[in-house]
Amino acid sequence: MRDFVDKHSPDILLIQETHLRPEHSFKIPNYNCYRTDRTHPAPGRGGTALLIKNCISHYHVPTPPLLTGVEATLIILTPIDHDPILVGSFYIPPINNYFKNLDDALDPIFNLNPKTILVGDF
Repeated sequence: MRDFVDKHSPDILLIQETHLRPEHSFKIPNYNCYRTDRTHPAPGRGGTALLIKNCISHYHVPTPPLLTGVEATLIILTPIDHDPILVGSFYIPPINNYFKNLDDALDPIFNLNPKTILVGDF
């Protein structure tokens, strides 16, 4: 991933299935890293992360309560002279059968901000 970032210098990276644990360090120079590590039922699996360049105006948003097993990491972009935009990395493990209730899984996030970009593994 470091080679990709060095070569392409993306503004934002949205990552799912990080497999990071809270004791793991994950940093890339010139980026803020926000992450949601899975602590149960299979610690060290799953997880989401969001990396954003330090120079982009934003703030971290705590993840609202979600259905069990659903994972997300969220920020709000705060562009000058534009409405804030919620951006999130989202993951639903395949063992969870939430496709029947996808609205229930997504509503807590979409209710945070009227302008939302949510990407990931649904």
